[in-house]
Amino acid sequence: MASQYFWTVAARAAAIGLVLAIAPLANAYTITQITDNATSDWAPAISGNNVAWSGYSNDGNDVEIYLWDGSNTTQITDNTASDSAPAIWGNNVVWQGNDGNDLEIYLWDGSSTTQITNNAVNDYYPDISGNNVVWQGNDGNDLEIYLWDGSSTTQLTDNESHDWQPSISGSNVVWEGDDGNDFEIYLWDGSATTQITDNAIGDYSAMISGNNIVWSRYDGNDYEIYFTTVPEPASGALLSLGLAGLIGTNRRSKRVLHHRSHRAQARYGIM
Repeated sequence: MASQYFWTVAARAAAIGLVLAIAPLANAYTITQITDNATSDWAPAISGNNVAWSGYSNDGNDVEIYLWDGSNTTQITDNTASDSAPAIWGNNVVWQGNDGNDLEIYLWDGSSTTQITNNAVNDYYPDISGNNVVWQGNDGNDLEIYLWDGSSTTQLTDNESHDWQPSISGSNVVWEGDDGNDFEIYLWDGSATTQITDNAIGDYSAMISGNNIVWSRYDGNDYEIYFTTVPEPASGALLSLGLAGLIGTNRRSKRVLHHRSHRAQARYGIM
């Protein structure tokens, strides 16, 4: 009994010591309040030490884009129309802005602003990776996915149903598209489009990092998270076989219009 008591006390003492050892770590984080004003700031995006966000102008009449480089804040936009939904890669910031008629896509490269789109329809929900920018745009009938490579624009989708909420990593682009029954996940690998999912339920909010793709799917009860990895190109697989011997690879993976993901709601207030 005494032995049991000793170990119980020792275990409790060790636990207390562990808590005491861990507790100071909670105070090791230095939290910086980047904004401090009388108006709302929201939808932050981060890349390295750079942070971009949407915030009301000083007069409170419209929304502008701001950039914090780790020490100083720069107001990137200054106009009478609203600019929102920023995405950032390094020093490059993209967003959607109203040109007085509709929403267009803009890019800040660290020194100047380029208007990427200029048409009579809405372009919005941009994402960026390096010099590549993707967004969803209305072609006059439905929403399609577009890619700008730093010099020219390519329309990645061309169909009679909605494609939206693109995410980009390098030359890989994913999005959700309506197949006529529900939303599925699609991938553009720089040369061709592959349908990643094919089922009778909705797949939504795809995001990509490198060759890794995640998305949410309704399983009949609630939403769950799914993951897949883009297979290597055939040439890369053959090279791997030649260098490393026999390597077996077999990777397979199998939003309704009114559905708006929380990510879209957060980025530009769509409910």
